[in-house]
Amino acid sequence: MDKSKTYSRKLYQQFQIGMKKVAEMPESGIPTENPDVRFKIIKDYIVYYHISSSKTIEVLTVWDSRRNPRKFKLK
Repeated sequence: MDKSKTYSRKLYQQFQIGMKKVAEMPESGIPTENPDVRFKIIKDYIVYYHISSSKTIEVLTVWDSRRNPRKFKLK
């Protein structure tokens, strides 16, 4: 197996573990200025998510934190 596939699989597993934790404890994420939006850091990525009134978790965006933060806009 080449390194790219190995990295992709490991990253996928880390996302599964991280988002499972969010599903189990949605308020465990780091709060943002918007009280309904939190984020979880998974490796080099920041996953922003919204917690609905019915406790459904909606991923808003996944940001590669190695990129220029001035280009980031959370809609």
